Amino acid sequence: MKRAARLVLTHPILVRAALSLMPGVAPILMFHRFHDPEAGNDGGHDPQILRANLAWLRSRKFSILSIAELVDRLEEGAPVKRTIAFTVDDGYADFGRVAAPVFAEFDCPVTLYLTTGFLDGQLWLWWDKVNLALTALRRESEVGPMVEALKLVPEAEKLKRIDALVKESGLDLPHTPPPRFAPIAWDDVRRLSRTGVTFGPHSVTHPTLSQTGPEQLQFEISESWRRVRAEAGAAAVPIFCYPNGDASDFQTREENAVAANGMRAALSARPGYPSRRDFAAGYPSARFRLPRFGYTAERSLFIQVASGIEWAKETVRAAIGKP
Repeated sequence: MKRAARLVLTHPILVRAALSLMPGVAPILMFHRFHDPEAGNDGGHDPQILRANLAWLRSRKFSILSIAELVDRLEEGAPVKRTIAFTVDDGYADFGRVAAPVFAEFDCPVTLYLTTGFLDGQLWLWWDKVNLALTALRRESEVGPMVEALKLVPEAEKLKRIDALVKESGLDLPHTPPPRFAPIAWDDVRRLSRTGVTFGPHSVTHPTLSQTGPEQLQFEISESWRRVRAEAGAAAVPIFCYPNGDASDFQTREENAVAANGMRAALSARPGYPSRRDFAAGYPSARFRLPRFGYTAERSLFIQVASGIEWAKETVRAAIGKP
């Protein structure tokens, strides 16, 4: 039934109406991994479906902006109808190999958010260790729940639990991750910066910031921004992306720390449409918790978000008091 309803909602007539009525809001879409079988990654987004969705946007004359350009527009109160922006979190190598060429094919700006300690060879992204350890223990069904539970644990305790889990699994993990879990190289960051890709800070170690102490909080923000500036140069954008980015992952303390480190705005992972109101007087911190939609490959859901149909649904729900 839900699928049938989505197909009705994304009928071309309704899409055209939504695009003509959509006010000063513009969606930001969020990616993480891309299908890269050569590196052993059979998951992630299919580049062929991404290609088809970008072609749909271009055929409907969307204005595809970088995250910095979108923030400029919203801050200035400029029109943002039929506008969209793309972001990719974490900094895996599959972005450079698989996704960047597709975005380039459509002259589509995209911002990659970098976990800088990952690129510097200092660490694995911690959930990949959890994944491998539980798989070795034949407890694959526990991966998702355990990852979510560990996000809510103080950072030092989280790392102890992961080390204990790896030890229990009997795995002898190398210092650097294997190809399917590997980061993009700084050389590729510099190469892609010359093609129009921009880069933003996403912390050093990807902790849940609300679970860190004040010194680590400052380090995660300031050091990740320093490394992105040092390596990406003019392609570095002062717009932070919270690790995880859910409601419990950052609060006023984290927003204030981001602002104090010179960021113009910050991105969450809470679904919704950023708007000019987020940058207006009277909403001083709203720019430091801008919402994003997770990218979906299903065409009807993609069109709902891009065209503003999802915004209309949210507005109706709010008007009738329905969650």
